[in-house]
Amino acid sequence: MHITMLLTNPFRPDPRVHKEARSLTRAGYRVTVICWDRQGEFPPLEQIDGFEVRRLVVPSGYGVGSRQALYLPRFWLLALKELYRLRPDIIHCHDLDTTPAGYWYARTHRLPWLFDAHEAYPEATVELRVNRLIYHLLVWLERFMTRRASHVITVGNLIAQRFQAMGGRVSVVGNYQPLQPVDRHLVVTRADLGLPADAYVVAYIGGFNRARAIVPLMEATTYAHDVTVLLVGDGPQRPDIEARLPQYPRVRYLGWVPQAQVPDYTRLADVIYYGLLGDDLNNHYSSPNALFNALMAGRPLITTNIGEVARIVQTGQCGLVLESPTPQAIANAIDQLRDRFRRETMATNARRAAETTYNWAAAEAVLLKIYRNLIPTPVSRQVS
Repeated sequence: MHITMLLTNPFRPDPRVHKEARSLTRAGYRVTVICWDRQGEFPPLEQIDGFEVRRLVVPSGYGVGSRQALYLPRFWLLALKELYRLRPDIIHCHDLDTTPAGYWYARTHRLPWLFDAHEAYPEATVELRVNRLIYHLLVWLERFMTRRASHVITVGNLIAQRFQAMGGRVSVVGNYQPLQPVDRHLVVTRADLGLPADAYVVAYIGGFNRARAIVPLMEATTYAHDVTVLLVGDGPQRPDIEARLPQYPRVRYLGWVPQAQVPDYTRLADVIYYGLLGDDLNNHYSSPNALFNALMAGRPLITTNIGEVARIVQTGQCGLVLESPTPQAIANAIDQLRDRFRRETMATNARRAAETTYNWAAAEAVLLKIYRNLIPTPVSRQVS
C-alpha cells in the first residue's frame, strides 16, 4: 500500500511529518512525501528513514500574506502531476493548504484521504495579515474539507473539538516525542556554547513570530536576576529580534538548528519558555513540539494561560502559567524557578507526563489504528 503525503514546506525535516512517515514506513507501508521547496535549497529527491521525499520548486517566500495565493495553485498543479505519476492508494494532506490537490485526486480516483490539521489554519493566517476575503474563504474551505475527509487527525483535544463541531471524524495524534533515556549522551553541550556548567539558562525553541511573545522574554532579562536566555529558531520576526539583541546582553540568538539537535538544546536549558499572546486565535489551539520536547527532557515550562499548553502544564504541575506575558511577570517566573528544589520537582512531573501519556508510542498507536481502518494492514517490517 502506497501512501503519498502532501506538504507545503521543504521538509528540512518537518518534525510531525517525519515521525508519521517513519512510523508508517516501519509498519510496512510505502510512503512518499511531496513537498514545496520555495527557494530550491534542498535535494529534489531524497531517501530518509525508508521513505521518499520529492521536493517541487515553485519560487516563493514565507510570511508573504495574501500574495501566496499567486503561488500556491502552481504547487497544487505540480503536486497533482506527481500524484498521477505515483498512483498512490491513500492521500495524507498536511494542513489545509494541501487539501485542494489531495481532495481532488482522491475524489476523482475514489481513494481514502486524511486531513492532518497541524493548526487552526485560518486563524494562523491572521498573523500574516491576509486579505479578509481570503480569510473567510479559508474558513469555508476548512469546513468543506473537514466534512469530506475520510478522517481528520490533529494535534490536541481543544482543536479536535473544533473539527468535531464541523462534522468531521476526528482523532488526536499529538506532537509527542519518542521516549528517550534521561541520561543519554548530549551531542550539543553547554561547553560547546561557552556556557558555564552552573549557569542558569532559560531557552525558547521554536518559530519566531509576534504571537510567541519572544520580545517580552528578552525584556525580562532586565528585571530577572542573573540568567542567560537562549533563542533558537527562525521566522518572520527574526530581523526585529536580531535588531534588539544589543540592548539585552544576556540574550543569545543561536539561529535555526537541525531538528535532530533540538532535544540537546532543550536538555541543556534549566527552563523552557513558551509564551503565547491571547489576541492570536490560533494560539488557543496550540499544542507545540516545544512543549513535548520539554516534557520528554524533564524540563519545567513557563507559559501563558492559553489553550492546550496551559492545560497540560497545569494538570501535570510541570511549570508556571502566567496570566499575561509581561516582562515583569516573566522575570518573576524565572526567579521563582531559580529554586532548585521547586525546579526539580516540576522537572520530575514533566518527565512522568511524557512517560505515561505524552510520548510518540501512544500517538503512533492512534495513527496506525486509523490507517488499519482505512486500508488493509500490510506486512510489518523494521527499518534501521
